[in-house]
Amino acid sequence: MFRFLLRLIAISFFLSGLLIAAIAYWLYQPIELPADTEINVLSGSGVKLVANQLVEQKILFEPYIFSWGLRLAQRDRKIKAGVYIFPTKTTRYAVINQLLQGSNQYLSLTIIAGSTFNDLKMQLQKQSGINAVTTNLAIPEIAARLPIDPLFPASNVEGIFAADTFYYASGVTDLTLLRIAHKLQVKRVKIAWGNRDSSIPLQTPYELLTLASIVEKETGHAQDRDKIAGVFSNRLQINMRLQSDPTTIYGMGSRFDGNLRRVDLETDTPYNTYTRAGLTPTPICFPSNAVLQATAKPAKTNALYFVGKGNGRSYFSSSLDEHNAAVNRYQRSGR
Repeated sequence: MFRFLLRLIAISFFLSGLLIAAIAYWLYQPIELPADTEINVLSGSGVKLVANQLVEQKILFEPYIFSWGLRLAQRDRKIKAGVYIFPTKTTRYAVINQLLQGSNQYLSLTIIAGSTFNDLKMQLQKQSGINAVTTNLAIPEIAARLPIDPLFPASNVEGIFAADTFYYASGVTDLTLLRIAHKLQVKRVKIAWGNRDSSIPLQTPYELLTLASIVEKETGHAQDRDKIAGVFSNRLQINMRLQSDPTTIYGMGSRFDGNLRRVDLETDTPYNTYTRAGLTPTPICFPSNAVLQATAKPAKTNALYFVGKGNGRSYFSSSLDEHNAAVNRYQRSGR
């Protein structure tokens, strides 16, 4: 009996050693991907959903091992949300570790809602761990190398990248990051367009992106974004000029010195919505996903005007007389 127990213990240790060796082999065996690959882990995503995303991107082929392994290790609820970029040569351990550690272990790039492509290009040049290959490329060359999804015009890059945080391993190229951010923005625009209110006066997903970029720059508080979208939607419905300061400033380019003067409002450019009706030719910034959704489904309102109240919120008016009174109250005399 004693010898039997010894043999049983020895067999158990042997099988345990084999299992540990098999797990180690599975974790550390090199994986070669055809290109830098990304997945977008949304907040609240369960381990099963993440496992399926990894399989879809051909990063893993054993979703059950991944799922049950994390559950047994009590790490299934530790996966951090974010957009992850995996290099062409990696391991399962590196993939799992990146998902669990998030930004604490890997570098991150945050594209800020309301920023422009010029802002982003300068940010990429200063960003740690990025191999800058677009530094000396003109915008048409960058657009050609992405390439831009047919949903958008092929020659413009303003507004076409998602405002989000992207995690990456050192050595990734800036072009790879731009491609991934572009793919995410295309996905967001398609979803917002598919869920849009059919009454909004917009004809294409690109027009939605363009208007959303204007709403982004005009919004001082999240609670006002759908109302501001409603104002601009109402104006477009009646062919009333948008009269947006941010569009005019964008059209001025380097001429803008921080002060917007009356002469600037009267000087025509393709982006001056005081002198031209309709939307601007392109977006003027990267809108957030929340603003895209608000622009696709604006608030039902009679308002045609709004003015900042000085606390981040806006006051909305349906008549010019009411608007002028609000301007006098909040902008000229103060509260």
